[in-house]
Order: sequence, then C-alpha cells, then structure tokens
Amino acid sequence: MHVSGVFLFFSVTLSVSGNIEPGENAVVAADLCKLARMATAPHKLPSKNTDGNEAHAKIHALNLSVSEPSALKVFEDATDPAKLRQQPPDALAAVAPWPASYALWLSGAQYIKNKINDSSDPIKKATSSLSEGQKAKLKRRLQPLIRAADKAFKMLTHAQATIQQQLQAKPNDELLLAVHGQTTPEKQDADGTKILGPSPQSSRAATCDEGADNTKLSTLGATILCVCSASTADGSQKACFPQTDNAPTWTGGSAANADTTWKTLAKWCGVPGTQATSGTMILEQLQAVTSHIREKGGASYLGTLVTSNSCTGAEGAGVCVKYAGTTSANKKQKLDAVQWISKITAAATSLDALTDAEAQQQDATEKIETLLEQAVAETQESRNDNEPQLQTAVSSGSSPTALEAKQKDCEKIEKAEDCRKNGNCKWTKETDETGNHCKLNETNVAKQAAQAGTGEETAGANSEGKKCSDKKKEGDCTGNCKWDGKECKDSSILVNKQFALSMVSAAFVALLF
Repeated sequence: MHVSGVFLFFSVTLSVSGNIEPGENAVVAADLCKLARMATAPHKLPSKNTDGNEAHAKIHALNLSVSEPSALKVFEDATDPAKLRQQPPDALAAVAPWPASYALWLSGAQYIKNKINDSSDPIKKATSSLSEGQKAKLKRRLQPLIRAADKAFKMLTHAQATIQQQLQAKPNDELLLAVHGQTTPEKQDADGTKILGPSPQSSRAATCDEGADNTKLSTLGATILCVCSASTADGSQKACFPQTDNAPTWTGGSAANADTTWKTLAKWCGVPGTQATSGTMILEQLQAVTSHIREKGGASYLGTLVTSNSCTGAEGAGVCVKYAGTTSANKKQKLDAVQWISKITAAATSLDALTDAEAQQQDATEKIETLLEQAVAETQESRNDNEPQLQTAVSSGSSPTALEAKQKDCEKIEKAEDCRKNGNCKWTKETDETGNHCKLNETNVAKQAAQAGTGEETAGANSEGKKCSDKKKEGDCTGNCKWDGKECKDSSILVNKQFALSMVSAAFVALLF
C-alpha cells in the first residue's frame, strides 16, 4: 500500500513498508525509455539539392543568349579572358542593381561558357535561329519569369545554407552521444567514462546523487541506470520493469560494469529505436521526462526516494537521480546545463530546422523548374513572332531620353559607311552595305559615359573645382564644393561621376532586359 498524494505527483514516492516496491518507477522509466528510443532511431537527414541552382542558371543563360553578344564581354576577367570575373567591375560594385544581381547574371554566363561546345544544350537549341526582333520581344516576356525565379532562388539558397549549417551540427551523432556517450554504442565502454562521464565514481550514491555534474553522470543511459538498475544489496529490485526478471545489478555503482548493466536495460527499453520521428516530438518527450523531476528538501529528484536524501539504489533509500541545489526557482537553468538534456535539445532543434529547410528547398526548386519550363515555352512561342521589337534602355538613375535619342539617330542611317562613322552606332549586317541595319552601340555609349566626369580634368573641372581641391578640411568644404569622404571636390564633378556610372549601368542593363 502506498500513500499517494503530493509525493506521487512529484515522482518522489513514500512507501509505508519503507521499501521501494515493484513498478515504483515504471511511469518514469516508460518516459525515459521512450526518449532513448526516439533519440537512437535512425533519422534520415536531407542533403543539398542543386537541381534548382542549375534551372535558375539556365533561365539567366536563356536571357543572355538572346541579348547582345557584347553583354557576355562584361563577365570576362580582365587579366584572363578565358575566365569569368567573380565580382562586378570596381566602378559598378556599389551601383544598383549590380551588387545584388551580378552573381545571378554570372550564373547564366557561366552556364553558357560551360556549354559553349555542347551542341545538344537545350538552351542553345531553344534560342538558335531567332531573329533580332524575336529576341527583343522574348527578352521582354522573360523579365517577369526572371524576377520570380530570382525570388525563388533567394529562398533556395537560404534553405541550402541552413541545411549545410545544421548538417555540420551532426544531430544524429549528438543524439547518440546524449544516450550512450559514444556514437558507436556497440563498442565496449570498459572504464565507464563514456556512459557515466570523464570522472566516474566508485559508488552508486556518488554517481546518482550528482545528476547536475556532467563529469559524473553525463548521459541519458546513466540516468536510466540510476532509476532502474538493482543494487548489490537488493538484487531482486524491480522498480522499473516489474513484469521481467530481476533488474540487472549495477555492482556497487562502479564504472567497471556500468556499460554491461546499461546494455541489458537498453534491451528492455527497446533501444536502439527503429522509427524515426521529428525534432518536435523528441522535445515533447524530453519535456515529459523533465516533468518528473521535482523538488524535495532543497534538491530535485527523478525516480523514487523513500526516507533518505540519497539515491543509493537500496530499496529502503532511493532508486533515483538527485539534482543537488536544483529547486523550482532555478530548475530550468540547472536542467538546461545538464549535458544529455542540452545535447538532445540542440540536436532535436537541428532536426526540425533540417526538416523545414528541406521542404523550403523542394518548394523553391519546383518553382524555379516550373519557371524554366515557362521560359522555354516562351522561347518556342517567340518563333511565331515576326514583327521587330524596338529595345529601349530604361534603368533607374539613368537618362533614358538621351539613350532613346541616340538609338533613333542610328536607326535613321541606312548606309553602312555612315553608320560606322557614328561612334554611337554599329552596323549589324556585314554582308549588306545598305538597309535598316544601323543600331545603337550600347558598349560604345557606355564607354563614353564612363569617360565623362572621371576627374577634375573633365567637364565641370572649372576654376571653382580647383579651389575645392585646395580645401583640406571637411569643415571648409562648402558652397559648390562637396566632401566625398577623403577630399573636397566640385559637386558638379561628383554628379558627373554618378551620372557616368548610371549610364554604364543603364547601357548594360539595356543589353539584358
């Protein structure tokens, strides 16, 4: 007969007979064993899937393939044309949209470079034999698809980074360490340092009274030892498994047979587990276990305590784990520091993060692949488009009116000789000397813009500009002068520089979009 009341609720039971009876720790043991099974089950971890990366690169390659050939020149390494520059040109490194978009454009350029000799490449096949007018219209149709693909690609790369980061945490290994103290539990732990901790003790009480000491009791397996194994004096104890044979005897609570005793209990617990579960379910089960840890007399206990304040393993004392100095006021802080609890918490959190990231990776990949299919379909549809499309360069911060004017001037020229004389134009059909083949030379326009406003010797470098350069302190840099961070300059020069960069950016973007 038992007095069931506050102490039973707190998992600290008083026995009228003065002894721990069979099944006294059965409820606690059931939760401990379930947690051990969940932690040791094989959890399949995701890997990085690059299908979406390739599909995204193909979309940008498709866009580049129908752009002016000069667009690809921008990606060539200045020192080695056989390579592609990995960063945008220095002059444009801080000019929108280059910082955010260059890596995306580069993926398309790299794809084209990798497939340059592959006649079976689907992107090359899709864009072959398109007229200039068809290409121009296709680029316009591709833009909403590219924007959607870039958005999905951002999700994809975030998911891939999460997967890589969480895999480095090795959650499966951490769960095994939390339970067994080693990732290969079949190996013999002869000195008990794996299952107990680096400083195993020579008695049951010296180990089980130190639940908060990670050097003496560091694993879930050792916790089950304290709650379920028999002591030398009470070999018939069945506190956890009343329906089985007598519990294995943990001789003197020593390190010598801790491993073999645990392995017997592990079989009774059904460890290792066979059914993988989620990190959330593991955390919920951990909460179920820690809910059994309750305060009594200035300490907290897991298991059954009879009349003493020590977990000696004796039927008349306590078959339990003691967490000294752990009270309701500091319970969370103390338990969070227990090694096996912290390892399970971190590993379970990683499992959930991996599950979420895998779903996000799959979703983003499917979106990008669908967008690629739509882009290829648009390419096929464009073959039915025979009307030429005028390409207009529009970019925030640029001067579209000026570019449009130059473009129209070029298109008015019908002789190859006159077109070649105009530095803003290029003749697009070398086999003909007349016709409507004079177009805007975006590359030359960009170069001319870049040469404008590059220093005090260009337009705007008047006497006032020279006076500005004589001002060596930021406080003196006033009037028509502006401090650029290092020196005082004529504000008109700074404006010209920014305009030049905008023109370069606009000209390139005009090639792509």
